[in-house]
Amino acid sequence: MHTYPVISIKPSYNSVVRGCPGIPETLPRIECRLQIQSNNGLPFTIDKLELMLLTVETLHRNSHLNPSNLVSKRNGPSGISSPTTSIDSPTITLRNNSTTRRKDKLESIKIHYKKTLSFKRDKKIIGIDIPLTIALPDDIKETNFNDKFGNCYTLFDCKAFYNGKHSKDFKYLINIERYSYLPSKTFYPPVEKTVVSLDERFKVSYKVENPCLSNDDLLRLKITFKPNFKYITEQSQKKSLLFNKKIKLKHITFQLKELLEINESLHNKSISPSALFNSLDRTENVLQTFTKEINQVITMNDIKITFDMRIFTKNKLLQNFESTFQEPEFLYKLPKEVNRTSNHNNNSLAIKTEFVQNKNNNIPFQYHTSITTLGTFFNITHRLNMKFKISGGRGFDINQTLTLTPWSRSQMKYIQQMIQQEKEIAYHAKKFYDNFGGIVKKKTDDNDIILDYPTLPPVVYNYDTQTLKKFNIQYDKSSDPPQRIPVIQ
Repeated sequence: MHTYPVISIKPSYNSVVRGCPGIPETLPRIECRLQIQSNNGLPFTIDKLELMLLTVETLHRNSHLNPSNLVSKRNGPSGISSPTTSIDSPTITLRNNSTTRRKDKLESIKIHYKKTLSFKRDKKIIGIDIPLTIALPDDIKETNFNDKFGNCYTLFDCKAFYNGKHSKDFKYLINIERYSYLPSKTFYPPVEKTVVSLDERFKVSYKVENPCLSNDDLLRLKITFKPNFKYITEQSQKKSLLFNKKIKLKHITFQLKELLEINESLHNKSISPSALFNSLDRTENVLQTFTKEINQVITMNDIKITFDMRIFTKNKLLQNFESTFQEPEFLYKLPKEVNRTSNHNNNSLAIKTEFVQNKNNNIPFQYHTSITTLGTFFNITHRLNMKFKISGGRGFDINQTLTLTPWSRSQMKYIQQMIQQEKEIAYHAKKFYDNFGGIVKKKTDDNDIILDYPTLPPVVYNYDTQTLKKFNIQYDKSSDPPQRIPVIQ
């Protein structure tokens, strides 16, 4: 049987991610133990390890994009081959940051960490545990899948070269959750604005109680609509025209929209970000629409409106999946006889389950949602559009930026406690790493500043009797070196 290394990651704690990405004081980082062990208990040699941490941002397929214009040349001026990456492919050939088109996709790949570890080639071992601490940059993008625009995931890649002529790949998806956007009045106080219509006839004052919302939340609005008295004073001769015709505020249409913003151009300079932006199928998507009927005559008195709009931006299949668990059969344990007999007479007792599948293997299903995200390649932002319909007059729009986050308001107490705990842990972690040389700031090829953690000593498992006993490997005691006795050959 061919001996090869089995590579795995063991978190130092419950998660490989420590700290709170987006909050530098918590030292956001990956803390884990890279475990490399023999698959059959026989010794092997490790020549070197190539380690990388990278973030992949992908825009969905678009038929209007011309592949010949978007594919980077095989060997550009720098002599770097065109990068490709896929979680399903056996290898990753990317070694530099770039944007490229692969399989009718536009991808931007950002390398955060790259290191090569070399070993003595004549040293035979049956395993090694390497402590790894990798800093997460402040601007790292969270894991997410957006139905209309694109997705993003972060990947740890390890390539092991062993026995002089073989190599083994290992990939591990890192779920990134940012703590930059928290739905709290402390971080996002209410927004109050006053806007005058384009024809200067009307004035709208509105207040958004919660400009940062969860993906399952209530948007609370207070709107005051009134004539623009300054305009009436200046145009006093037209005052009668404004009110004698009984002009009405018919209704207000609210639309929650998500917007796509392109940040980075391709290596091929023949297409600019603006050209790419214009060639996409859509750069704006309406998530929700609601119309509130007003139908009031506009007089000198204010028209005051209080409105609560339900915000829900999760994937529809995920919504159906979650609603299944709210049905009586899951909430209560009903007798089998009731389930069998009542299903024929009362359809409401039938379990209306829909099977869902993750269409993107790179993204965990619970991250399929529309949230506000900022990345190297593209951003997804959100906006509330308020359209005022005036009977016998000219309508107008108002746009207000909103922030959507996966964190709910009910979680805020625990999140703030966790952030405080992570700050204290980061203080002690810094002291710990000072014993091994300390944490230093390092400049990347893109002139970004990132923290570089010192290398911690590994644990090497040599091919000796003590190690064989520890791993419960049966061996022949009379031989030197010890020979493994296979239980099943």
